[in-house]
Amino acid sequence: MEETSRPSASMTPAKSNVFRYSTAGWDGELLDIAQQIDTDNSGSLDSHELAIALKQYSALKGGVEKGDIVYTTLPPEIANVLKEFDYENNGKLSIVELVRAAELSRQMTKTNKNYRKIVLALASL
Repeated sequence: MEETSRPSASMTPAKSNVFRYSTAGWDGELLDIAQQIDTDNSGSLDSHELAIALKQYSALKGGVEKGDIVYTTLPPEIANVLKEFDYENNGKLSIVELVRAAELSRQMTKTNKNYRKIVLALASL
């Protein structure tokens, strides 16, 4: 059986509660995730950064299992957008809220196309 190569994480303590990760052998997606977790761009993951990432993962996983998206632990840029569709104002998006958001998006796209046609027609007069 051929052994598959796995990314190696060099988890050597650099200082108290800080671990350096080695990017050798990591593919683009895994490296991208590690860099997103490394919020201070230090090239290392500390216990605080790991705790935040694990809490976000846990909240998302729990919500998905229940059919919801828990957005309150996500970065503010994402949470603020998703909050706009949280009609129950409970910190998570249900399937019903997502369907409603998708329908509103479709309606807005259709309205924008109609406005564009009107503007072009008026411009040609």
